[in-house]
Amino acid sequence: MISKSAPIARVVAGAVALVGLCAGLVAPAQAGSPVSPPQRVVFVVEGVCDFDVQWDITAGDLGIETPHHFLALSPGWTLTLTNLTTGATWSPRGNGTVSFQDLPDGGILQTLNGVDYAPNFGLQLIGHFTRVISPDGEFGEFEGHGTIVDICERLA
Repeated sequence: MISKSAPIARVVAGAVALVGLCAGLVAPAQAGSPVSPPQRVVFVVEGVCDFDVQWDITAGDLGIETPHHFLALSPGWTLTLTNLTTGATWSPRGNGTVSFQDLPDGGILQTLNGVDYAPNFGLQLIGHFTRVISPDGEFGEFEGHGTIVDICERLA
């Protein structure tokens, strides 16, 4: 279960998973390519919408880590979201990147570009958005420009 009060490690892992970098599922790169072979991960998010939402992701992943910074992207990914109460589905398209940068105060700056997802908040974000995650795990509001889609409304 992922909820709005989930610990930062679980939430960051969930956010990374939904831009296509499925935490813990990164396989060795194919010969000649730094992108892992596509893998599928399916999980259910509870407590964000008035109904449970199944996330079904297939993605090949690429993560780049440098000191104090991590960038994730996933070319050619697919996503299907399902309202487990009604069976309504949505298969949005698009690609995005997410990066996490350490801040001097111990917080983390999260930056989203393109089409990205925040499953624990029920959001699809299209454009350029940033937010700060404080050292104690509190999430700031997304700031930036583009469109924010409420996944719960979309699947209701």
